[in-house]
Amino acid sequence: IEYLMDDNTLVRMLDMRIMRIYKSRIYKKRRAKEEVFRGLMIKIENSITMRNNILIEAKERYQKSLETFESVFDVYCTDINNATVVINESVKQELFGLYQEYGIMFEISIKNNNLYVRFYTGNMFEIDGKSLKGIKKKLCRDYYMFKDILTMINRINSILNRENII
Repeated sequence: IEYLMDDNTLVRMLDMRIMRIYKSRIYKKRRAKEEVFRGLMIKIENSITMRNNILIEAKERYQKSLETFESVFDVYCTDINNATVVINESVKQELFGLYQEYGIMFEISIKNNNLYVRFYTGNMFEIDGKSLKGIKKKLCRDYYMFKDILTMINRINSILNRENII
C-alpha cells in the first residue's frame, strides 16, 4: 500500500512475514521453520537526511501489568537531545497507549531520511474467523488499530519536520 500524507510525504506499507529456516536437530534431513516476524512494516521517506539515529523497541511481548513507557520500551539513540525532542511526553503516552490498547509489540527506527515501523500484528490482512460476528470484530479492531498507527506515525513525522531534526 502506498499513499501520500498531507505534507506530500510518501508512505509505503506491506504485510510481511519473515521465516528462519534451519536444519532440524532431531530430523537430520529435514529443515525446520521458525517465524521471526509477522506483521505490518511501514517505511516513510523524508526529503532531508537525519544525521542521528533513534530506535524505539518494545522489550517483551504484551503484558497488561506494565504501567509505564519505560517499563515497556527501550530507546537507543546517537543524540540524546534529538531523541528527547522526538520522544516527548505526548509521544510516549501515545506509544504506550497503542501498546496497551492493542497488545502488540512494535519497533520504530529513524535512520537517514527514513522512518521505519514494524508492528507484530500477525495476519492483519487475512481473515481466519468463520463466523460473521468474529470477522466483523477483527475488521473493526484492525481498522481502529491501523488508524491509530497512522496517527502516531504522522505525529512523529510532523515532529521530525517541524523541529528540523531530520
